[in-house]
Amino acid sequence: MNKTKIQKKIFKKIFGFLICTSLVLTMSNFTFADEQQANPLQVQTIQGIENVAENDRYILKINSNDAWICIVDKVSGASFYSSPVDALNDTVAQGINKMILPSMINIEYYSVKKEISLFTPCYSGSVKRNNFYIQKINNGVKIVFNFLSSKIKIPVDLTLEKDYLSFKIDTAKIEEDTENKLLKIDVMPFFGAVLGKQKGFIFLPDGSGAITYLDKQRSKPKVYNNTYSQDMYGDDFSLLASKNIGSNYQANLPVMGISTELGGFVGIMTKGEAQGRLTADIAGTKTNYNNAYFSFKVRSQDEYILNEKEWNPRRIPLFQKQEMIKREYEIRYYSLDKNENSYIGMANKYRNYLINEKGLKKNDNKENQAVEFSFIGGFFKQKSFLGFLFDTYIPLSSFKDIQKISEESKFVSVISITNWSKDGTKGLTLSNLSPASQIGGEKQLKELAKTIKENGSSIYLDTNILSLSTESGFLNRFFSSSKRLSGYEAIKYTYSINTYEKYEKNYPMYYLLLPNLVEKTAKSRINNINKFGVSGSGLGDAANELYTNFEKIVQDKESLAQIVSNSMDNTRAGTGGLYTISPNQYAMVHSDFISQTPSSCNYFNFEDEAIPFYQIVISGYIPFSVENSNAFGSPEDRMLRAVETGGMLSFSMITQNADKLMISNYSQYMSYNYDNFKDYALKKSDEILQVRKAINGFPIKTHTKISENVYKTVFENGVSVIVNYNNEDYKDVDFTVSKKGYKLFK
Repeated sequence: MNKTKIQKKIFKKIFGFLICTSLVLTMSNFTFADEQQANPLQVQTIQGIENVAENDRYILKINSNDAWICIVDKVSGASFYSSPVDALNDTVAQGINKMILPSMINIEYYSVKKEISLFTPCYSGSVKRNNFYIQKINNGVKIVFNFLSSKIKIPVDLTLEKDYLSFKIDTAKIEEDTENKLLKIDVMPFFGAVLGKQKGFIFLPDGSGAITYLDKQRSKPKVYNNTYSQDMYGDDFSLLASKNIGSNYQANLPVMGISTELGGFVGIMTKGEAQGRLTADIAGTKTNYNNAYFSFKVRSQDEYILNEKEWNPRRIPLFQKQEMIKREYEIRYYSLDKNENSYIGMANKYRNYLINEKGLKKNDNKENQAVEFSFIGGFFKQKSFLGFLFDTYIPLSSFKDIQKISEESKFVSVISITNWSKDGTKGLTLSNLSPASQIGGEKQLKELAKTIKENGSSIYLDTNILSLSTESGFLNRFFSSSKRLSGYEAIKYTYSINTYEKYEKNYPMYYLLLPNLVEKTAKSRINNINKFGVSGSGLGDAANELYTNFEKIVQDKESLAQIVSNSMDNTRAGTGGLYTISPNQYAMVHSDFISQTPSSCNYFNFEDEAIPFYQIVISGYIPFSVENSNAFGSPEDRMLRAVETGGMLSFSMITQNADKLMISNYSQYMSYNYDNFKDYALKKSDEILQVRKAINGFPIKTHTKISENVYKTVFENGVSVIVNYNNEDYKDVDFTVSKKGYKLFK
């Protein structure tokens, strides 16, 4: 072969290589059709930190070399970084935590071939390899993280809005291959993180609300035992395994915040929040920083246990094979002015969001309402006849008894009744419910409703709609129940409070109703209850329980939350009012009365103090009661919590057959006998009534801790109250608050 031919051949190979390279580079330049006209802010043209957006409140800056952002609040002067500027120099962080610190997002995904889940921070998986792109969009930037090892590409939009920074991810625009499937995304794990011990706190939505003090001296923390982590709106009931090491409270509100003397912010999950999770750490555990952040779960994972009852059970991991649901996820970050840099300021920001975008409205918060009585209609107990076992409905509170109590006790403002229907008590959710004849039937229920409403009080009937009895029939099992990842029916079990093991015998078990049937069931319930003349109704477990249906077309917690929200709105309109018990946000905003609002937190790990954040948000807007005074905890503390927050007292009651509860699944109801609490309820109702009349339905303005276990609440009409939870008197220069007592200032 002559020299000329060799040169031509080499030239063709070089030319072909250049063409291929050009095509690869062109194809790897990530753009969207609707943004092709935008002027891309190429990575190489940005040197260091530059302003990319600005409005009246904020400046958004970006570091294009390491893909982190900073927002500057022009009003408060505070600056918040998505990652610490000197993250890689952290002296505590080791291994993977060193890579998480400078990362804007982390991803968890599973390998289809290996059937294991893997975790990758964007700094090590994308940024450090220079596999990310920045593009200018309206009011902000788009950053596209390309994780080469997993072949997952995720676009992130960061924009400045009028009074917040918006972080958005649209799953419809995420790219992934067939070998690796995305499970979860951590969002800006160190946004606004605080170095070391400083005066300030982290707010967490655990129960009524919890705060962690950043400057508190602690024993050396254990790295992985000291992380706070909670799913928004509680556990996914389709994923609960053989053990449930549960908690008393869940995260009902998708909000968190960090506050220091230099500035503070509140973060709110505004889209896809039912798929969210909140995690927080304190300085000295994994890094030198205190931080809190949200995550979004886009697919689920579970396990199947073989030989569960044997000595050598085998756990098989299960991963969701179906595609991600196409939706937008959003988190908003609101900076706090200097005069609102507190958990009260956070609650006000959050409440304003609910008013402006979720439909929260002021209800008739009557100051003459003092006490809620929650009656249990009856229960089922197994009996034997000629060797055969059968269930019989035993009455606990008849409509006549409740009517008599209502006429005698004018202080009772709200009456709710559960287990009022035999089918509802048994979990025959799809049936048309009628009042049990054993407690008076339809006629006496109508008379009761008329009497209560004539007295100026309210009466609600509450029934679960998501729990479908395992006795509801063969067809319902297959065609009306949700499915787990394993393909089996999703079942809600009762768990032992001592061993955390699930009960599979002698305790009720329920299938989880198909999400597609929830709205239909709720409408049927409206038609039932309208006949009885009550003030409204509740949808029971739908207010605070969610799950995923893993059929071919997946319906996750967020899907169910939207369905439930619509059903609650219809129930409110159709029956005259909505009654809920400790509801999640999607149910809370539709409520006319909220029963048993959480009174404390779980005190997980480093949670230092419970605060009434939940009550602050709804005070003056939705009438509510505190947790039952005759259930668990101290009745005196329940009274003080009601005074502190302007809430009502709550009592669970039965009027008969307490002895029949022995040796049953409902033995805890034995302590609810009305005669045992009548005098105490009467005495305390008069006290709380005087407090509520003074407050006159106004919201909480400020709430401060003035001493250990001593708190001062000021309401917007100027009335204030100091409560003392201690077992000794609290003495001020001008006054004394008795132990387990309070003092009202008008």
